[in-house]
Amino acid sequence: MPRTYKYRIGDLVIVNDKAGYDLPNTVGKIGTITEKLNNISYDYFVQFDNGNGTKFLESELDRLYYTPGQKAKHKINEELVTVTYVDYPNKQVEVMFDNGAYAVVGMLEIEKLEESVTLEDVSMGKFQKLANDIGAFTDKKNQQYGSSVDATYKMIQVLMERYTYDEGQYLIPKELLQHLLLTVRVMDKQNRIFNNPSGKGDSESPWKDVTGYGLIGIDMVEGNEQNKQ
Repeated sequence: MPRTYKYRIGDLVIVNDKAGYDLPNTVGKIGTITEKLNNISYDYFVQFDNGNGTKFLESELDRLYYTPGQKAKHKINEELVTVTYVDYPNKQVEVMFDNGAYAVVGMLEIEKLEESVTLEDVSMGKFQKLANDIGAFTDKKNQQYGSSVDATYKMIQVLMERYTYDEGQYLIPKELLQHLLLTVRVMDKQNRIFNNPSGKGDSESPWKDVTGYGLIGIDMVEGNEQNKQ
């Protein structure tokens, strides 16, 4: 039966106190697993930062979960902290809070986070974060289109003047409705062109979109003509 290993080559590990009998000087040291050993006496070869290395049983090693500079969430007060010192033998870490204060806490009192996580991500709720993400996306699109809603509104006002029925009202033929919906999309792309005529940094081609809408319009008109026959 193939032998199974708990750790992989490249994993960071710390030597626990079970190695104290044979290798007391290595307890608490952090190293990298560089080789899996397939023999009865040892399981891994661990390399330390000073260039030295030695063989260990799997039971003498613990996976390294925290390193200085790593971000974590303090479970009790829901604050973002930065790990500044790790005391693996005593299962404690020193952390720095956002206000600059330091504290020594048990490893179970904090939760490891990805480097991109911010204090706002930790403190805000799920729906608040979702709303912020949507808001950021909308700001980006509004910047690309140049407040297209305002500009399109003014263009539509000019085009709709001929259909003025009474003050504050328009009377339009049914055939115009399809064109109106498609025209608004074309105007959005026109606004995007005028907002960034060089097209630099634009992830989309507004002219391709305009061409696509033109094809849709042609198909729409031809389809309406066929339906009348």
